[in-house]
Amino acid sequence: MSNNKVTDQAEGLRRILAGQTSRTMVFLSAIPVDLKNSVLLNLATSLAKANSEVHLLDACQSPQGVSVSTPPHLPQTMWDVAQERCNAEAAILEHIPGVHIAKLAEQPLASLAQQPEKPESFDKLDQLLKATFKARSFSLVDTDIDHDNAFVLPALAAADMVVLVTVTTESIKNAYALVKTVHAQLGLRTFNMLVVGATPTKANLIQRNMGIAANQYLGVKLVSLGCIPPDAQLSRSSHVGRAIVEAYPMSPATVAFRALAGRLIDHIAAPQMSIKSKPKAGVAA
Repeated sequence: MSNNKVTDQAEGLRRILAGQTSRTMVFLSAIPVDLKNSVLLNLATSLAKANSEVHLLDACQSPQGVSVSTPPHLPQTMWDVAQERCNAEAAILEHIPGVHIAKLAEQPLASLAQQPEKPESFDKLDQLLKATFKARSFSLVDTDIDHDNAFVLPALAAADMVVLVTVTTESIKNAYALVKTVHAQLGLRTFNMLVVGATPTKANLIQRNMGIAANQYLGVKLVSLGCIPPDAQLSRSSHVGRAIVEAYPMSPATVAFRALAGRLIDHIAAPQMSIKSKPKAGVAA
């Protein structure tokens, strides 16, 4: 049997196991903006190539969200849909086959909350997000809690949390601060961690040390999503809105994204299950 047939059968089995379930993942970034956007784009593309439908939501209020460098241009937002200024088709646009992208709002939710119609509008927005998330196999949400508090929306507060971290001391400190901030707001939950630009050995060390600290001082469990190895093309690809997994299909980063996508698809039928790159690797209980 050819390798292609084996791959097709594996992907078909994953789709059967997945059924009608979906998974929403909110990304908390402690890595450079270009690298963060590239990670989101490449993971979305890898999931789509494995026959998953993906919703990529830019919930950032800084000019550094994933939609800024990823075509197409988004003239409308999900908030506009909730306000009945446009329909969902005008706000959720196709980036590539299998990946649709949208922006949450043009203004911070904190300022929108001051509007007289806030309770009804926020409820409509939350229900819209829940319906949109349910319609896709995966929803990947780009957040920036330094500029806004997207977790006032229950649909986002209930999502799985993924922390992006790299090997620098500053990034590790910032990642821990993100975990602490979200933990203080949302309470006890498990955080997944993906180390970008690291070898497996270095990633396991970072994950283990952070996991011990988070468990000891916060009572929080960190679970390893593995790592994306160093790759010079990774951050560059975000500038042109093209995924490295398309441009360089055999690069180490592409292989890692495909493997991560496969693990996520394998576990989509159990949304509350923590995703592990391999048993006991970089996990602190």
